[in-house]
Amino acid sequence: MRVQRFGLAIIALATIGGCATERASTRDRAPAPDLTALQTEFLAGIASLKVPEFGWGYVQNLERIGTPETLAQRDRFFADWRSRVAAIPRNTLDREMRPRYDALLFEIEFNLERLRLESRFALARTEPIPADGLAKLPDAPSWYALHLKRNASRETTPDALFAFGEAEVARIRGEMRRVQDQMGYAGRDAEWRERLRSQVVTDPDAVAARFMRVRDTVQAALPRYFLPRDVRPPPIEPAPNATKDTPPGYYTNGVFYFGFFGGRFPARSFGWLYLHEAMPGHHYQLSLPSRAADGFSYPASVEGWGAYCEDLGSELGVYADPDLLYGKWEWDLVRSARVALDVGIHAKGWTREQALAYWRANVPDQEDIAVREVDRVTRWPAQVVSYKVGEKALLDLRSELATRQGAAFDIRDFHARVLALGSLPVSALERAMRESPD
Repeated sequence: MRVQRFGLAIIALATIGGCATERASTRDRAPAPDLTALQTEFLAGIASLKVPEFGWGYVQNLERIGTPETLAQRDRFFADWRSRVAAIPRNTLDREMRPRYDALLFEIEFNLERLRLESRFALARTEPIPADGLAKLPDAPSWYALHLKRNASRETTPDALFAFGEAEVARIRGEMRRVQDQMGYAGRDAEWRERLRSQVVTDPDAVAARFMRVRDTVQAALPRYFLPRDVRPPPIEPAPNATKDTPPGYYTNGVFYFGFFGGRFPARSFGWLYLHEAMPGHHYQLSLPSRAADGFSYPASVEGWGAYCEDLGSELGVYADPDLLYGKWEWDLVRSARVALDVGIHAKGWTREQALAYWRANVPDQEDIAVREVDRVTRWPAQVVSYKVGEKALLDLRSELATRQGAAFDIRDFHARVLALGSLPVSALERAMRESPD
């Protein structure tokens, strides 16, 4: 998990260069608007109106809804901006400006929909706000669609997401079974589970040392998959004041922290966790000097990159250790089950007991985090969806562009282009990558 504020935020949204033929073809056009200046003006207007962040917690978002007069003023602001931006023909913009345009329009449309729902909620507000999910709210389907728009940032439906989560759960459980069988435990489930339970590291220094071994493996392989960058691996430290609710690891302020609670750390988590949080995950993602413009932040772009980096583990040599490969699938199973849980709680109206029953039926050997994960999904609608949606978008783009470009496809260029685009709505990221020159 990359620790940061989502919603309206200051985060890099760099540009990628257009090809020479495109630059030549635009010489005779009328001067295009300065989108950088427009975006700066837009953000200044939001700040002056004190538009609250649309955060992860839906209860906190609802508690911050303003007065009808304030909401009407904000609605006029965003409606005016929609007219201004929509009046700019997208095809008059250079390729490097189009992602900014798409993100700006996405942000405007998101806030207009948000204000429509907030205005209706303010008129029919009841206390207390239900704390067991969006399904109990007035306009529940529309509220869930809004949270999906922010966190998935592409067109989807609850039914499609639920089916995706279920399919991923089945696929990943098959991958876990394959690793178990390959390690000689076919048909020996009780012995396998006993082995899994014994795989813990009880010394924080030993945990750090194991992460450093993964770091060294990754650093040696990185040049084959990423262009040269002056990005040094982050320091590796135990999370301060860790509790049972501390995640396995997180990245913030240039440091990769691992959650060492209760004197133990799961020995199968070193691979996927380092790849996600450190290199080439969030630390690498947020350290590139080209990421220098003001913009917005979209969880599926940020967390999707981290999850995608876990999929690079075999190519980077990390999953040569089958225990680390199994650990990757273990956590991917958690993420996939959370997608189905999210839809179940917020769209289908599952009770806490139903959600926990789903977890127990689909996520074996991880009962110790069941309550934590169900509570997280309940408090933060659609946030957990961002990992899997963003990851799948990147995997699909990689496959599509590799097929289209054939022998000319360079994985290093693909990664550089994704990272240079910065945090975009997934729909805008997909469009920008498909419009990039081969």
